[in-house]
Order: sequence, then C-alpha cells, then structure tokens
Amino acid sequence: MRKLVILTGVALLFGACSKTTEPAAQDYGIVSCGADNGGSITLTFTAPNGATPVAGADVSIAGCTGKTDGSGSIRMMDVPPGSYTLTVKKGIFEVARDVSVESGQEVSLGTVSIPSDAKRILVIPGTFDRIQDILSRLGFVYDSVSCYEFSSWSQDSINFYDYIFFNCGSGCDGFSLADALRNFLNQGDKRIYASDWAYTVAEGIDTSAIDFYGDDTQYGSPQVGVADTVTAQVVDPDLSEALGRNSMLINFDLDSWVVMVDVGSQTEVLIRGDAGTPDGTVRDAPFAVMYPYGQGKVLYTSFHNEAQNTGDMDIILEQMILK
Repeated sequence: MRKLVILTGVALLFGACSKTTEPAAQDYGIVSCGADNGGSITLTFTAPNGATPVAGADVSIAGCTGKTDGSGSIRMMDVPPGSYTLTVKKGIFEVARDVSVESGQEVSLGTVSIPSDAKRILVIPGTFDRIQDILSRLGFVYDSVSCYEFSSWSQDSINFYDYIFFNCGSGCDGFSLADALRNFLNQGDKRIYASDWAYTVAEGIDTSAIDFYGDDTQYGSPQVGVADTVTAQVVDPDLSEALGRNSMLINFDLDSWVVMVDVGSQTEVLIRGDAGTPDGTVRDAPFAVMYPYGQGKVLYTSFHNEAQNTGDMDIILEQMILK
C-alpha cells in the first residue's frame, strides 16, 4: 500500500478560484467524414426514456466516427453515398440503424433510444443508497435481489447479467464475492458499479486499482469523510460535455463517507476534489473512478444517490451509469 500523505489546514473548495474551461464544441456533436458530394446524417441519442440525452456516445458509419454532444446530438457531414449500418455505442449499450445516404441529402434519424431491456441489469439494494431510482428514471428495467441471496447464487446465475449495481449499505462482503465477480467480468464487456460503503467490492476485485484512506485490509478504515458540499473537478471529457462545464457540486451530507487517496496505473479518475477528514484534508482525492478487469470494467464513486443530491450529481450519475 502506498504511503498516505494528508495536508492539514482549512479545507478549500477545489476549483473555487480557478477559471472553468468549457468543453471544446468541435470535439462533440459534429464531424466531417471527408467525402466530396456526400450526404449528412443527424440524430439525438437518449436513454430508454427517450428524453435523457447521452453525451459522448460513439457514432460510426462508413468507417467514420464522431461523438454526441451534451444534448445527445450529432451531425455527421460529408458521408459517402451508399447503404450502411450506423451504430451508436456508449459503454456496453449499442444501437444500430440501417441508413441510405445520397449525395447532397440530409437524413434525420430523429431520436434514437437505448432499448429498456438492452442489457440484463441487477441491483443489490442498500440502506443508504438507491441507484435503482436513477435506473427507473432513465427507463431501464432491472432485477433486484438482496446481497444475502446474491451471495448464495451459482456462477451461472451471476454471469446471466451484464451489469451489477452494489448500493451503499448493501451489506455485501466484497472480498468473499471477489472470485465470483472476477469470473463475471471475464465473460465479456460487462460492468460492475459500487458506491461509498460498498467499496470492498471495488477493492476485492483488484486490490491494486484503488488506494483507500488508511489500511485497505481493515474494513471501515477509509470511512472518514466529513460532511461537506464540495466543488469538484470533472476530469472525464464526456462527463464534462454532459454537464456543460468541468466543475460540479457534490453534497456529502453525512460523515463517514469513503475516502480514496490514489489509484493504480490502469485506473481512470473521472472526478476529483478535496476530501475533508478529522485529521485534515486529502487534496485532489479521487471521487469517481473506473478501472478495467478482464473483459469488463468496474466503476466506483465515493458519493451516491439520495434525496440530497445536487442537480450536478443527478446528471453525472445518469451519465456514469451509461459509461
């Protein structure tokens, strides 16, 4: 485990005095495919509810790829004339449409939505978290089972699903489930999402992926975060595009939330900021991360879904589910 360094003193809100850099518009929402006398295609990609835009989705046609913008929209210009299969992909979710393009023609596909049952989703409920409320709001269908029951499942039953969500306060021992979850992630491009006190899930799968505060082997050691509303930096470009800026407000309304200190070489930090603890402030701490394992990926956040969520948190959590 890496050595922990804590900077003491009065906690400053990360980015409060820094200039916010807006995402570059040309990076999202429009792309030229380079064909003379080509046509163009427009669409808006959404969650199953048909309303929530999906930012940063990869749209591909005729070997040309672009990304949807914060409104879920894209215009692909100068597409060579012909008949193609257009694909829109975000995370493990993918939608295909057959498209015919003619010279000088603009084809509008309107709203393209992820099917509500596109992937098999399982939620492990928790005491302090309800990620299932966000899934329902987005229009996804899912199954739900207690951690006690889940712990007795066969490997085939676990592998039936594509996405498993572990809510904070689920009571799961991530270390005892680690082998089964590693096997699950080795079955294809699958996802596991865990939040706050469910950190042992993310820690158990790969102990080198995240360095938590204190002794990673002692349960409860990193549960030292103090209640605060923090201005955090949104590092991930797709999340910044969805939010329209690269900073957000996170409301840690209760003490004892899990503090991350550092990450491994393969782990991507999505959001970071200053984490207050009784012993001082951990500067630039990761708040949301993602790391690869096997053929899949694991997402972990120190914050979760509750009634006190800021508007920023609602947008970010919706987009992270799709990541």
